[in-house]
Amino acid sequence: MSGAPEGRGRILKTMKALGIGRVVVGVVTVVAVLVAAIIALRPSAHNSQASAQIARTVAAKTAFAPVTPFATITPLPTPDTRPRILDVASGSISLLKLEPGFAFEHLMSDGSVLAGNGSGKLEAVTRGGSIVARVTNDGEPAPVYSDDDRYAIWLSDGHLRSYDAQTRATGATVPAGAKFPQQLRDGSVVLCATRLCTASALVRPDGTVASTFDVPERVGVAIFPDAQRMAWPADDGMHVYDAGSGTERTYPGVHWVVGEIAVSPDAAYLAYGRLTGDEAVHVQLLDLRTGGERQLYAGAPKARVDGLTFTNNRRLTFDVSADPTRPDEQSTIYAYEIDGTRLRTMPSARSWASCGPACGLPPPDSIGPGGIAFWCAPPGPGADQSAGCITHLVAVDRAAGTMRDVFVGPRRESYAVSPDETMLAVIGPNLTLHLIRIVDGSDRTYTIDTQIAFADVLWFPDGSAVLITGSSGV
Repeated sequence: MSGAPEGRGRILKTMKALGIGRVVVGVVTVVAVLVAAIIALRPSAHNSQASAQIARTVAAKTAFAPVTPFATITPLPTPDTRPRILDVASGSISLLKLEPGFAFEHLMSDGSVLAGNGSGKLEAVTRGGSIVARVTNDGEPAPVYSDDDRYAIWLSDGHLRSYDAQTRATGATVPAGAKFPQQLRDGSVVLCATRLCTASALVRPDGTVASTFDVPERVGVAIFPDAQRMAWPADDGMHVYDAGSGTERTYPGVHWVVGEIAVSPDAAYLAYGRLTGDEAVHVQLLDLRTGGERQLYAGAPKARVDGLTFTNNRRLTFDVSADPTRPDEQSTIYAYEIDGTRLRTMPSARSWASCGPACGLPPPDSIGPGGIAFWCAPPGPGADQSAGCITHLVAVDRAAGTMRDVFVGPRRESYAVSPDETMLAVIGPNLTLHLIRIVDGSDRTYTIDTQIAFADVLWFPDGSAVLITGSSGV
């Protein structure tokens, strides 16, 4: 029986071995599962290598693939719109030296240029580029200039500022004795209340603001014949201000005012155009004493009314253009009594500016300094009609009954006569400057600069040079 214990021992060893094996197998199984999970949660080495290879291939292809170039864009040169100066004696053209950001505002009576930066600063610059005066403001000035170009006045933060080109001094009142385009008898002046002149203000001689109104200066403001009162339209009616009494009256029935405002010589009536929903201009008459209104005329749709004028205290005339897009078509003159009676209608006479020598000598009011008159001839048959009319500047001698062309160009150009009225400066085609002797028509031409899209010419007060101002046209 000796083999039995040995057999039991082998069996026990086998059983123990099996038990241990179960433990080992369990542990191995758990480890295997964890390893599989880890492998499942990360890319395989093969996949990583493949991804890296793909990335390297893409990079290589990108690096060595031919690149389609973008179209070459040549930047346009920045227009140099600084003023130019032509010296008449030498014929040389130079740039007026202005500080960066400053642009031409006005040529003053002393020959200096007033320049502004659009942000509240003005500078007076001599022809040689020296700054002789600086003015700093709280706002953006929109100067109004005296008739003799000596003074500039403007509003800054609701206060009047002035500049005297002769003394180069600044002030806070309307310069005594100065004449401005929109001025009342007591010296009060109408000027822009904003930089873009979207509103106007009446400023007393002492510099205080008498009234402000939301209409552009020189557009919706009418000065009465007595130069004591003025009228302007507003949303609540027609306003009339009396500088003598300092009072203001509103006529609430006046609305939708367009175009000109006319006042009778005795200041009893006011006539204006009214635009209503029928797209036609109606001519209205306002009795300033009673506030009563009367319609004198109702135009056809889209017709235009111009030239409202009182020929006397009781009679009003005006022109009616049936098609405002056709300035070559003849308009009709209407005449009305203030009681509404239509007196007559008649074709308007052709203006000399559109007729020229075919209508005889130009009337005196069409002749400027140096005896120069302007008229525009329509393009001939077969010519480009969109190019506009042909400019004719003619020297007129009314005493001798003669006139002759001194300049002919393809369109209306800027021109100015010298202070001594012997020379004519004209901007011609391709931005050439012509200096023409009026007496014999001899012409010297100069190239300005093709960077300026539009140009204007002004003579320096002493006649020694011409100032050419321009803009990019943008």
